[in-house]
Amino acid sequence: MTRENGSPKPWKRMRWLVVACALAVPLVSMLLIAALQHFVRDASDLATVQRVSGIVHALGLVLQCMAVATLIWKWRALVDWGKNKGFVREAEYESALAYRAKASTFLLLYLILIPIGPWRIWVFFKFWMGA
Repeated sequence: MTRENGSPKPWKRMRWLVVACALAVPLVSMLLIAALQHFVRDASDLATVQRVSGIVHALGLVLQCMAVATLIWKWRALVDWGKNKGFVREAEYESALAYRAKASTFLLLYLILIPIGPWRIWVFFKFWMGA
């Protein structure tokens, strides 16, 4: 269960994180549903909630795009910070710097698949094609 130095194994720590997330997600979902049921009384309230959630989504998307662009742009500084904090060893430094392209690809795919989503991409192309 523990390593030779007494610290718990990584999977042991991750198990508690998974349990915490498994408990937190339903609780937060129930709170959001309760809040929506409290505030939405008729169709005009629902339209207001949809408009506000669209604005929040757009703001979150812009912030995530800025964060991804900053990570890609400042990759060397991020790896240097990790080296100074002990997350990146001296032997791994060059390979961590070379990992920038893979990390950039992963982050851009995340943006396309999760926050932007296939539906928004479809609507964007449909709008520009004139359909």
